[in-house]
Amino acid sequence: MGRREEHKARTRQQLIDTGLQQFRENGFDATRVQDIVAAVGVSQATFFNYFPTKQAILEAQSAYTAELYDALLRHELNRTEATVPARLEQITRVLAEYLQTDAETSTLLVSRARLFFGQKTDPSRAHHSHDLMATLFAEGQARGEIDAAADPDQLAELYAATFMVTVTNWLTGWWGPTPQTLSERLVAALHVFLHGALAGDIA
Repeated sequence: MGRREEHKARTRQQLIDTGLQQFRENGFDATRVQDIVAAVGVSQATFFNYFPTKQAILEAQSAYTAELYDALLRHELNRTEATVPARLEQITRVLAEYLQTDAETSTLLVSRARLFFGQKTDPSRAHHSHDLMATLFAEGQARGEIDAAADPDQLAELYAATFMVTVTNWLTGWWGPTPQTLSERLVAALHVFLHGALAGDIA
């Protein structure tokens, strides 16, 4: 990468970092593009060279987070020494820790930028993440760790649904105050998903 490209990448990241900071401190709706550029020390014209709106900052951060998610999935797919249920729990814990570390930003990404699944910047990424997760479930079936009668695509879909509803409810305080961390809540949901809610031999 040349000097010009490095400068552009640095400026773009400054705008993202500053925008997110302003959103956390002042709220998304109250933050203006003028506030962001003043803090960075660039013109509004420079801002619009990188982003069409302040919403685009959230979309960029959402896309970056989704890239990290894909990297985590690829890493766990390669960690074949561990069982698939153990790898699913590791994925869940790592994501939970990441999201709850900056809960304010995560709440914005989930509520305004459709984090992970179907974000506006690249809808195809949701399908890619889904395919990686379905591959992991299929591996678990081949190893006898996951019910072979289940459709791995549907298992990936149900994991995504469980994950996103639990994350959204925790971040937005849907249940009210809770002593559970996001990691605890998600791992508990994962265990219900993997083991079911039926008691004993009830069918």
